[in-house]
Amino acid sequence: MQTILIILHVIIGILLILIILLQMGRGASLSSIFGSSSESMIAGPGTDVLLKKITAVLAIIFVITSLSLSIFYKRGRTVFEKVAPQTKSK
Repeated sequence: MQTILIILHVIIGILLILIILLQMGRGASLSSIFGSSSESMIAGPGTDVLLKKITAVLAIIFVITSLSLSIFYKRGRTVFEKVAPQTKSK
């Protein structure tokens, strides 16, 4: 369960970064990077609203997975303990 949560957390984090980078900045858009005008089909008026909603949903899921992973860690059920068990020193 925790491994699936970690994979989901990483994927959501990467998607969140990409969606934030796709959003229009101050007078610039993704299409202006490639030399075209800011009035292209990629940067339509409805795209900005959709990207903001996707960003909000991904951010909420990211926070939920972060809290879930912290609860698992606090209970002592971590992947790291299963992979590398602690050895007792003499």
